[in-house]
Amino acid sequence: MLKKGWDFIKENVAAIVTVVTAILTVVYAIMRLCIYVYWNGYFTRLNIDRSVMNINFDKSIFFVVFVSIVLFVVLFFVAWAYETVTDIFKKEKERQLKGFKWMVSKLKAFIKALFLSFIILSIINIPLIMLLAPLMKINISIIEMCVMFLFLYVMEIFLLVLEITTGKRDKKKEKASERDVAFKIIGMLAMVLVIISALFYGGTQAIDKKTNIQLVENEEYMISYCDGEHYVLHKVRYEDRKITIYKSEQKIIGVEDCEYSIKKVEKVIVED
Repeated sequence: MLKKGWDFIKENVAAIVTVVTAILTVVYAIMRLCIYVYWNGYFTRLNIDRSVMNINFDKSIFFVVFVSIVLFVVLFFVAWAYETVTDIFKKEKERQLKGFKWMVSKLKAFIKALFLSFIILSIINIPLIMLLAPLMKINISIIEMCVMFLFLYVMEIFLLVLEITTGKRDKKKEKASERDVAFKIIGMLAMVLVIISALFYGGTQAIDKKTNIQLVENEEYMISYCDGEHYVLHKVRYEDRKITIYKSEQKIIGVEDCEYSIKKVEKVIVED
């Protein structure tokens, strides 16, 4: 098997390099979009002028590689769940039952498939959330973790349903009608819209999740954004590990002109 794989790679190395390059380019472009949407949410929440936005996407190449690996692992577990679910329904289909017994049997198969898919996807989703939270330097509560888990689970179930539906049509060799294509497009657009909305919302909530803040100028201002050359400062009031940010009072200074102190915060309030 390994020899065949190696022979295939040697014979198609140019095509493989082209395909991998194209895939990485697309993934990188998607990551740039995700990062941009996230920072737009952050800027919107703090009322920062977008003209000062200068995102260093090159530093995000680590996230491109990381997300690519994570995506591969997630898809592996989704494929595992898909195989488990289809196997359950395949065995159920082979049983010759009628009437009430048929209904009970179908219900049991559905509950079993749902339970097993939930367990399989939990194996990847829970560690994924626990990994992403510290990576993004945010604290999440149990409720927020449950919401993120539910969001991931719904997205993965959507992929499962899409794969099962597509697989059935392929087996029956049905030609895709305009309506089928339209439903697929609408489904994918809805999924993209949900993801973009979630990223934007995550950006708006990023400031609320901060545990450390950088205070300057006698602790009257907080560093809220840095483009590498300038700091965007927001006027704040800091007391008892609680910080109130006044988003309408801002100023910009050079990074070389700034000395700051790092403070712990437990609660963030944003006001006009």
